[in-house]
Amino acid sequence: MILDKLKEWAIGLGALLLAIGAAVLYGREKGKASVAPELQNAKDQAASAQETVKTVEVRQHVEQTTASLPDAPTAPVADAPADSAAGKLSADWSRD
Repeated sequence: MILDKLKEWAIGLGALLLAIGAAVLYGREKGKASVAPELQNAKDQAASAQETVKTVEVRQHVEQTTASLPDAPTAPVADAPADSAAGKLSADWSRD
């Protein structure tokens, strides 16, 4: 009699613990699923920001390098030597 009651209580307690455990695991998975799109969006924004920073750094480097180059003297294409690029363009691509 007492063992039967204890057995019923133990089974009931076990079922209750199993139900609580299942609810916790279900809620945990549901929470992960609801946060997943936000997490992916944040990762995408971080990657985009890193690409933007890299692009700006490259542009600044190119602008600094270009600014440090000496200015070339201007020369009219018509007076360019025949073996130079400007001379070849003048001879091959100009309308006389």
